[in-house]
Amino acid sequence: MTPSRKLPLGIQTFEELRRKGCLYVDKTDMVWHIANGNKYNYLNRPRRFGKSLLASTLHSYFDGRRDLFEGLKIMEMETDWVSRPVFHFDMSSISSADGFLSYLNRKLSEYEEVYGIVEAEGRASDRFAGIIRRSYQKTEQEVAIIIDEYDSPVRNTLTTADHDATRAHYRDFLSILKSEGSYIHCVFITGISKFTQLSLFSALNTLRNLSFESRYASLCGITNEEIESCLGTEMDVMAKAMGMTYEQLRQRLREYYDGYHFTDDLIDVYNPTSLFTALDDKKIRNYRASDGATLLLPTILSENNIEIEKMDHVVVSRTELETSDYLLSKPAVSLYQMGYLTIKDYDEWNYILGFSNAEVRQTMSDIVLPNVMPELSSSLRVSALGRMAAAMDSGDVDSAMQYISQLVAAAPYDNQRHKVLESHFQFLLSMMFYSVNFSVQQEVRVAAGRIDMVVTTRRWLYVIELKLKSNGGVLAAMEQMQARRYVDAYSAQYRQLCQLAIEFDDDTHCVNRWIHSGFQMG
Repeated sequence: MTPSRKLPLGIQTFEELRRKGCLYVDKTDMVWHIANGNKYNYLNRPRRFGKSLLASTLHSYFDGRRDLFEGLKIMEMETDWVSRPVFHFDMSSISSADGFLSYLNRKLSEYEEVYGIVEAEGRASDRFAGIIRRSYQKTEQEVAIIIDEYDSPVRNTLTTADHDATRAHYRDFLSILKSEGSYIHCVFITGISKFTQLSLFSALNTLRNLSFESRYASLCGITNEEIESCLGTEMDVMAKAMGMTYEQLRQRLREYYDGYHFTDDLIDVYNPTSLFTALDDKKIRNYRASDGATLLLPTILSENNIEIEKMDHVVVSRTELETSDYLLSKPAVSLYQMGYLTIKDYDEWNYILGFSNAEVRQTMSDIVLPNVMPELSSSLRVSALGRMAAAMDSGDVDSAMQYISQLVAAAPYDNQRHKVLESHFQFLLSMMFYSVNFSVQQEVRVAAGRIDMVVTTRRWLYVIELKLKSNGGVLAAMEQMQARRYVDAYSAQYRQLCQLAIEFDDDTHCVNRWIHSGFQMG
């Protein structure tokens, strides 16, 4: 078997990626269209989707580095490799007004060493304007300007006393993008979210927002077609390491890292960082847990009193999603911009948002469970979840249900804000299963009805029906599954199948009893 290639993990510059012979999923046709299209361009995508690599690829193209693009799609499109001045700013680490000015001073000083300095140009905006003009005069080429993670200084100071000063400095700096437009060939700006307070979007009335354009839906991210055409070797190696067939692995990776939609034609893309990390580790894990944006989730959820399960089907107007700033008071928009919600459906006026995939749901569950089970210490909760997962994966339903009963009992009645108790119990179970990396489907439509939950472990597939004691309990639940032949939909599965009926008590709000595969337990 051909050994897997070096994956581009931790590499954010196109030159290093190409020099080290790393795998590269070719997006250079889209790079060419951006570079040779509208003068002012903006793209927002969540963290860990390759925005910085994209910005670096554009930098190399504008720099005329033809040698780095040999064998790529752009070679069939570009016939005149022009080297033009490139001014590239990475704003990702700026977290204060002083830090913003210090960074600008350092970058502008670097460019002044190349294109000269004029002492009278004191302010950062004046210095940058002078650099642009002198670079044009020196090279007779229009310049390219790249601002990566442009919104970080504003987001990082959002709740600090530095916010207003940072915003004022930034607005002054960005003003030259319009005033010096006659010397500019292309501006490319990336970020997670928009900040209209900076006047960027009003001052640059020709700024093109690429974020919702179908032709750039897969610009950041990996499509299923690209997995087939570019990652076959890595997929084969991982499937062998995990003891799976190629198709089994494809399905598992799809459930866990796919499902992001950035345009209304609903083109599926994978989170590239999570996908590449999984292929490198030969393991399916929650790699978003280390994402810095995750630290904001508890604040967003608690300040807005959000019931997580309701965020899996939330309606947001097109205007709100496409034009809103990053605001903690608009949780659905913020969660979309951070990559926790994605476009699931749409109509003429609205987008319907929901969780992107299992990795996102696991991240959410890890934050939610401590809040809905405050009586359990972290160690007890993790231990119970781990033992439950091991029992379910081995087919020991009774042991698994003992741990599930313990966890449900630890969710106080005060936390149960649902009028419909069955939906609350379904929510609790789904959070438990997501947290241990099980595949979970809810309200699954089959020929004869709708299954409450289908839970997949490595070895077992569980078809689960939930009933309150007052609504017939386990006997009604099992009779419903058998009469409607729910398991028939999964008869071709390679896993072992189990029908599991669970009864909840209306008064105690705990698990009352359960039946699996026709045998009563509890």
